Amino acid sequence: MAIKTLTEKLEKEYQEQSLAYDKLYSEKDDAEANFDRTLKLMKVLSQNDKDLQNRWGLQNGRIYAIESWIESSTSFYNRLLKEYNRLLKESDFVAKLGNFKATTDQLNAVKMAIENLKKLHNEATAEKGQAQEAARLRNEKLDELDDYATELKAIAEFAMWYEKTKWYEKTKSCLRLI
Repeated sequence: MAIKTLTEKLEKEYQEQSLAYDKLYSEKDDAEANFDRTLKLMKVLSQNDKDLQNRWGLQNGRIYAIESWIESSTSFYNRLLKEYNRLLKESDFVAKLGNFKATTDQLNAVKMAIENLKKLHNEATAEKGQAQEAARLRNEKLDELDDYATELKAIAEFAMWYEKTKWYEKTKSCLRLI
């Protein structure tokens, strides 16, 4: 492929990578905001039940790497939803949830949004890989072109030297005749 084609492909891959990461982080911001609201709500609702907080993993520290955050957030919602049905039988908990209008459907929706981040992250990572491959191919072609240009320069320098040498020889011959 020509350098121009490879460069255009690289630019396209960078644009696709950028769009994929923009979408991922936009969705992550929304999911993270919902997750934080749920987390705060569940901390308030379970403040007198440390055992429940431990089962939900509310004491765990904050995770910043996106892959780990997705896994830990999904795990949190799985634990929460597992306990949720049991807790609905407790009238005190139901009353508290009613104040916040938290439902199983809402919790599942946030969980699904977080799980969708995994798909978006995989797509963004694939786009990054395609951009890296396009850059590698373009750089490989540029290296080939550089090698060719170096050879061409050497040939041109030799040709100029040869012509210069012939000119000197002719000049010497002419000067001897004078």
